[in-house]
Amino acid sequence: PRPRTFTRDEPFGMQTVWGWKTADPAKSLFWVDPFIVSCHTIVPAGRTGMRWIWHAWVPIDDEHHWLYYVHYDPEVEAGTEERERLEYTFGHDLIDPEDDYRSRGNLGNMHLLDRDRQKTENYTGIRDIAAQDVAMLQSMGPIVDRSLENIRAEDVLVARLRRYLLKWVREFMNGEMPPALDGKVSFPDIDSRMVIVPSGTTSEDVLAHPLATTLSIDR
Repeated sequence: PRPRTFTRDEPFGMQTVWGWKTADPAKSLFWVDPFIVSCHTIVPAGRTGMRWIWHAWVPIDDEHHWLYYVHYDPEVEAGTEERERLEYTFGHDLIDPEDDYRSRGNLGNMHLLDRDRQKTENYTGIRDIAAQDVAMLQSMGPIVDRSLENIRAEDVLVARLRRYLLKWVREFMNGEMPPALDGKVSFPDIDSRMVIVPSGTTSEDVLAHPLATTLSIDR
């Protein structure tokens, strides 16, 4: 189903919220996913014991960047079993330290696409999220003409984020200080989570209760 989307400018950057219907008509699922200036996100995770993923897309030059994944949870010990689960589930074991930390999956080998997996597990045929991210990024080429894109309703947050970044760049070129660099932002308090709520709950309701993983909203 098409998600509901919401954005709000924050001192750290932009807060984004996705909302979905669930199999239970009395409940909805919301996903709070902040973008932190200049190239970071914190994503709520649900596939392993670690509840959050910190991402960074750090530019090297106009056509290359480093992609970082950091899985963390203050209440979960990152033991050997959990690390192995993370590496396999997200495809981190495809990264080759001997090749300047590039992925073993690349355009030359179709990112290790598996046709049987494509028939039975996921549409990409590529094991799993991080490896899929690399494949999607590389398949676009180093510089993309965005005017040729077919932006859909599901991509509205992408469009909003691009406008936000362009606005921020213009303000910086005019001598204004970028967000989050004044020393006043408490980064550990930035909200990121998945939350189950009663149907009819709004994104504003969810953001008004930053520590809640379930909500009961009185109307």
